[in-house]
Amino acid sequence: MVRRGLTASGSRAWLGAFGAIWLAWAGLAPAPSLAVTGATAGASDDRSALTGFLRQKTVTNRRLLEDLDRTEYSPAELRSALLKVYSVRVEKVSAFLDSPSGRSLIERQVQGWSPWLNTNLKSLGLRAAILKASRQDALSAAGVVAGLPVRFQLPERAAGARRETADPVCPDQCGDSVLAHLAFLMASLQVGAMGR
Repeated sequence: MVRRGLTASGSRAWLGAFGAIWLAWAGLAPAPSLAVTGATAGASDDRSALTGFLRQKTVTNRRLLEDLDRTEYSPAELRSALLKVYSVRVEKVSAFLDSPSGRSLIERQVQGWSPWLNTNLKSLGLRAAILKASRQDALSAAGVVAGLPVRFQLPERAAGARRETADPVCPDQCGDSVLAHLAFLMASLQVGAMGR
């Protein structure tokens, strides 16, 4: 049966990606890796540069430097926001992520990073990383990014960082910084989960 433009093969691909991510989150299989293809050739992962930034090391990664320039927040403010730990309950976070509001929030948050990755795969990866990070009833943006089962690459240019839809949870000072939006995502998840 075909619904809303999904073909049987498209449904199998989506379920296969979801299954691989779920198994990795549950610790039953290694995290799926993306084979280097024409679409991902040359794509690198910016998590090591982000880790250095969080440890107050000198930033030399061009994409990270550009992302820091896209927000009005200072590097120190952004570092503090990314490291801030929020108290959450994993079951409430899961319920919120399954709600229409939670799904919409996640879809907005994957704009800008790893543009060569399918949006659905990024959304599933972000959801899995959020749930994995919140298993200890604590959540931080740094922990979520570290736990992504997909590559995390900041945008190459300002045009790639521009958001297609407005982000209702991030103030104007966030600008088009992927990291600023991810930092504010954690507070939104805490608030959304508290209402469950």
